[in-house]
Amino acid sequence: VNISSAADPFFNDQTPSEDPTLLFNKLGIKKPFILYTGGADPRKNLKNLLIAFSKLPSDIRESHQLVLAGVIAKEEFPKLLETISKNGIDQKEASHDEE
Repeated sequence: VNISSAADPFFNDQTPSEDPTLLFNKLGIKKPFILYTGGADPRKNLKNLLIAFSKLPSDIRESHQLVLAGVIAKEEFPKLLETISKNGIDQKEASHDEE
């Protein structure tokens, strides 16, 4: 039996459900961004993602944001903030939405 990997046409509507500009403003996204989607549990290695971002050339860091989209457990959030602080990532570069 062949199981096609194509999406049903129902999923092909690419019209955003919300104005992207309003959404970006709401989430504090003000520049082009690097997007991570997924959980924030330790096995996802977000600590090393933050460290890698901190080591990018300053012109790239100044012109881009790192956006983490997903659930961050309450016990993981302080650890990520500590990694941000220890690696010189400005708090303006790190925003989150608790909704």
